[in-house]
Amino acid sequence: MRAWVCTGGPDDRCLVAEAAGRVVGLAHLHRVPFLTESAYRARLTALVVDEPARSQGVGALLLAAAERTARDMGATALELSTSNRRRRAHRFYERHGYAQPSRHYRKAVPPDGP
Repeated sequence: MRAWVCTGGPDDRCLVAEAAGRVVGLAHLHRVPFLTESAYRARLTALVVDEPARSQGVGALLLAAAERTARDMGATALELSTSNRRRRAHRFYERHGYAQPSRHYRKAVPPDGP
């Protein structure tokens, strides 16, 4: 199994996991400047593993590659969001050292809204 990186511009990276010549997972990183910290953070916007390939180390491989890539992009932290209902994902991230230091809020801003 291997992971490789595609560049989507200076602030985006797509990581792909392959096994036996078949794509089994992917992750996407986006680098964001944080003015209050005078630093960049990397945001893991997606980490997807094909259902038959789960619990075989693909997610861990992609997460480790994402952390290395974030560091290579000059980020000082890697952050992500996951749905409250995805308890298995929460345990996965916590096993890999991720913590929940703050709350995350969101509001839709429709194109024709006020």
